[in-house]
Amino acid sequence: MKKLIFLLLFVNITANAQEKIDWPDHKKAVIVLTYDDALESQLNIAVPQLEAAHFPATFF
Repeated sequence: MKKLIFLLLFVNITANAQEKIDWPDHKKAVIVLTYDDALESQLNIAVPQLEAAHFPATFF
């Protein structure tokens, strides 16, 4: 029972600790796309698809 109470308190505290974020243009969230190693397939396949969808991405 103590574990359940602790879990409920923890969930409540972490849920309340998050600040509201006002995204530009009244968006509800953000998605971050990152690609590691900059493989040739990423550059030949992923980049054109991302550009067609107007999705920015970061390649490392």
